Amino acid sequence: MRILIEIGHPAQIHLFKNLAWRLEKDGHTVKIAISIKEIALDLIKGYGFDYSILYNNVNCGILGKLVLLVNGEMEMYRLVKRFDPDILISTTSEIAGPISRIFGKAHIGITDTEHADLTNFIAYPNTDIILTPESFKKDLGKKHIRFAGCKELAYLHPNYFKPDPSVLADLGLTEGDNIFLLRFAAFNATHDTRSEKFDARYMPLLIEKLIKKGEVIISSEVELDPGLKKYQRRIDPMKYHHLLYYSKLYIGEGSTSANEAAILGVPALHFERLMYRAGPRSVTSIIGIMDELQNKYGLVYSFYDETELLRKADEILADIGASKRDWARKREIFLKDKIDVTAFLVWFIENYPGSLAEIKQSPQLQYNFK
Repeated sequence: MRILIEIGHPAQIHLFKNLAWRLEKDGHTVKIAISIKEIALDLIKGYGFDYSILYNNVNCGILGKLVLLVNGEMEMYRLVKRFDPDILISTTSEIAGPISRIFGKAHIGITDTEHADLTNFIAYPNTDIILTPESFKKDLGKKHIRFAGCKELAYLHPNYFKPDPSVLADLGLTEGDNIFLLRFAAFNATHDTRSEKFDARYMPLLIEKLIKKGEVIISSEVELDPGLKKYQRRIDPMKYHHLLYYSKLYIGEGSTSANEAAILGVPALHFERLMYRAGPRSVTSIIGIMDELQNKYGLVYSFYDETELLRKADEILADIGASKRDWARKREIFLKDKIDVTAFLVWFIENYPGSLAEIKQSPQLQYNFK
């Protein structure tokens, strides 16, 4: 088969990399269509994929986003015409979906973002199959297939991820150091319009708590205030998850990084205030996978109040070793309940549409992919 994978964010490179390698190993031809954002180009080049650029995903307003969308659609049209794929794969993209319809190609989407309203409004009708974690809070009808896992397991499952301590040597650190990783998000995706960031007034207090206990490292998608820049370290983007693995605590605004930390057994505190007319809401009330990780497994704690996050940080910092051991135990319980997501995706795509009929008839079939 000829398979075209669309990537609109650096995290999606990780989501699809093992899938692409497995498909290529099985003799399929894989092409990546990528929108350039942050470290995306460094990653795609580092992994050696055959790729074409759709557009440069710069930070701009709604009108700017619409212009980028139109340009992306035009470039995707040209790419599909040239490459002639059998299947398009995306994270339910508003670009891949409509173009797949024009050419009569199958489009398989993978998503865990219930509140991406604008993107989903365009993408869902133009997607043949929508694959989501079983924790997904919405019912998308006949085209909806749930799997026992989450997107992050496609690259952080122990079958694929092996921690590399060389990232510590790069930073002059050791496994015995208390590393506290902070991440600040840009919040410039279309589904981030209601999101509010961690209030900067609380930042000195958070930093003060952390530096008393260990080493603070900041990873940021945005320009940092001068007082925080001394904590920003240059991290090889291909080693970010290895640094996360060796961290004793993650605190950040990015829900993906919080999920990643949790799955790696790292205490994870997530901050994001979703503003609605009725007042602020936590992401756990909207996003199924974060709700599951917090309320079923206790691996993530998400807050929209800064003082509550600081209180939880105090609790974890009171006994860092015990907290890390507790998260490792909870991680093992989580992994026992979940499947090898990449293995499931490979089977589903290679056997599609027959795989759809099989999974509809026997949903428990997915548990064969451990």
